[in-house]
Amino acid sequence: MRRTVRAFSLSALISVVMVGCSSGSSHDIAPTSTPTPTTGTSVVSRAPSPTQTDAPGIQFTKGSLSVPLYNHTFEISAQDWNTITDTSVVPRDIGVSLDSDFHAAQTTRNRFQYLADRMFPFITHRFGAIGIASVVKGTTDVAVVALINPTDNGYQLTGFNETITESPPTTTVASANFYTTPATALTIPAHNIYFVRLSASVAAAPPPNETATSYHFSWDKLYNCGQAACP
Repeated sequence: MRRTVRAFSLSALISVVMVGCSSGSSHDIAPTSTPTPTTGTSVVSRAPSPTQTDAPGIQFTKGSLSVPLYNHTFEISAQDWNTITDTSVVPRDIGVSLDSDFHAAQTTRNRFQYLADRMFPFITHRFGAIGIASVVKGTTDVAVVALINPTDNGYQLTGFNETITESPPTTTVASANFYTTPATALTIPAHNIYFVRLSASVAAAPPPNETATSYHFSWDKLYNCGQAACP
């Protein structure tokens, strides 16, 4: 059965950098333990002022990044994001994986770990997908999406569909399928947020005065690999 998820976010001053499954039936997702209070907000060794603002991943130098996560929303200011550097120490509340297309250096890894730690207190006990940022670059929409696996088991994802709309008026900007074959299926480790960078052809130009972006996700198969390695 195809599973669908919807997520919404307010627009922010964000630019996404243009760098450079298995057989068997799926199983119910086992709940994980109750999340403990986040510690990742306590970053050690921040820069005294914003720096490395061109680090791959999510770039914004003004305003804030608004992240709606289920029934909660939190914001990360540009100052907060851009004072995390390659030498900062970010506590780990949950594991982080980054799409290889980020070409991520340590600064990017530290910033996404901070983002994951801010998300951690609000995640549910089941697998989910959340849109973080989306930007149109010419004829391509580039989106950063968080695939959240808070369970004790690894999962393999096949047939992932992303549809992005902006409003007002409601306009479908992009819609595409990813990880469409067993050979290209994506494995999300246990207790992990996997940030992926998805590129799709632009279906229509965004509205000139858009104020909100919404994400609709669905998938054909989410295979429970258990606590063994996914095939």
